[in-house]
Amino acid sequence: MAADDTAAPAPLVGTKPASGVPARGYSWESFKPGNMAAVKSGAYSPRIVEPLADLVYADLLEQHPRLRNPLYAVMVRDFARTVVRVERMEERLADGDLDSDGNPLPGSASLLRQRTHLMHLADRLGLTPLANAKLGKDIAATEVDIAKLMADVFAREKDDS
Repeated sequence: MAADDTAAPAPLVGTKPASGVPARGYSWESFKPGNMAAVKSGAYSPRIVEPLADLVYADLLEQHPRLRNPLYAVMVRDFARTVVRVERMEERLADGDLDSDGNPLPGSASLLRQRTHLMHLADRLGLTPLANAKLGKDIAATEVDIAKLMADVFAREKDDS
């Protein structure tokens, strides 16, 4: 081999196609702020998630009036966002979450984490059957305790009179 064969090729600065026009005769405009070109599932895009989460939030408050308590506001909002994220991720992975070699596709691990978070929030908010039953039992027990206390107070007042 000659010494000239090992040298790096010269950069193609300032060169044009043989025709003198850009390839295929077209080019794209530069991306503008707010474009959606890089969005895949949109699960982490506030522009996509927030409007949908607002709808889920309103629906939750309508279906479960007890969640209107300001004490639940942050958790209900988080639940609504997570519902939307899971839906967006599931839509993106609708054809399965493994590639042709059986390896997880990008986003599969995130979807699993979001589903786990969603179920945790649902349990905490009493939105699963078991959590709802426990909540109902706790409310009933509290009501019984209050009724018992009130009966004791009335009995004492009666004895004092």
